[in-house]
This record gives sequence, structure tokens and C-alpha cells, in this order.
Amino acid sequence: MKKIFLTNQNLIDEDVLHIAKLVNLSISAKEVKIFLPQLLDIINYIQNLGKLDTSGISEKTHNTNLQNVTFTDGMVNTRKLSIQDLQQNATIKNGNFVVGRVI
Repeated sequence: MKKIFLTNQNLIDEDVLHIAKLVNLSISAKEVKIFLPQLLDIINYIQNLGKLDTSGISEKTHNTNLQNVTFTDGMVNTRKLSIQDLQQNATIKNGNFVVGRVI
């Protein structure tokens, strides 16, 4: 597999086509000319992020204060909805929910 290390100096049309192929997109030559400068802007942005001093920032796995929402064994789930609560605004036919056609 070819490794691509992109910089502003060596990004060419074939690189854009290769990236498009990786994500299963077929793009025209005109679109390559549109996407090339956009890709360069993205690369510049990422390179600028790499220059930031993050020494005082701790590593995080989430950007919010997520908590474990599972219940301890034996606890009663008081947030559970009853069947009547679930069916309150639903259209039910022959014991099944009726939904609009998707396709």
C-alpha cells in the first residue's frame, strides 16, 4: 500500500483522485481542480493545529462529562416507560406501530 505524506509542495491531482478512490467516489477532472485547493486548506489547518502548545491540557477521551448510565444489579429502573406511555402518540394497527413508508 502506498503511503502518502501530504504537504503543500507535493500534493498533486493524482493524490486527490487516490483519496477519492479510497472513499469510493468518482470525481471528474473539473472536481479535482475544485477539491485540490480545499484539501490544501484542510492540510494547512491540521498543520497549524500541530503547532499549538497543548502542554497544559490533559488528555481526554470525551469532551463532555459522560457518566456511566447503567444500573447496579438489583436497582429498579424508575425511568422505564410503560407500554401506555410509549403508545400514547402512536398509531397502532393489529398490535403493531404504523410508520410512514421510508423508500
